Amino acid sequence: MTDSTAQPQKDPLVAVWFALGLILALIVSTAAGLVAWLGGRNIAAAVLTGFGAFGGTTTLVVLAINLFRR
Repeated sequence: MTDSTAQPQKDPLVAVWFALGLILALIVSTAAGLVAWLGGRNIAAAVLTGFGAFGGTTTLVVLAINLFRR
């Protein structure tokens, strides 16, 4: 029988993976905002597009880190 309250093992590289994921999210969001702006959107809409891309990429990075830690 397994204990469902057991804490996962500490992984010292999680912070490094998270930092790399944030750098990736920054690159993706910059590219998305730039493409939106070059596509004819005004600057406010392009910034919001970049924010959305940053949030989506960060969410995927966090989910991937949690998936591969198991």
